[in-house]
Amino acid sequence: MKFSVRISDHDYGYRLKRIKEFLADKDTVLATVQFKGREITHIDLGEAMLNRLVTDLGKDARVTGKPTLRGKALQLLILPK
Repeated sequence: MKFSVRISDHDYGYRLKRIKEFLADKDTVLATVQFKGREITHIDLGEAMLNRLVTDLGKDARVTGKPTLRGKALQLLILPK
């Protein structure tokens, strides 16, 4: 599931709902924050978004490791409980 640093609340909520559906089906989700242009200098905003995602998922998911930066994307693997 791809996110942007400047995502709106509605889009974030929709993606959160879809991730919960995937996890309910026992699927693994790769959450990616895609940086465009000079946004790459604000990696802390991407990490904050992924941390928000993990707290919003709560007990429905477990996370493997920390977010990793691959090119211009910050990725986090989310597994079902």
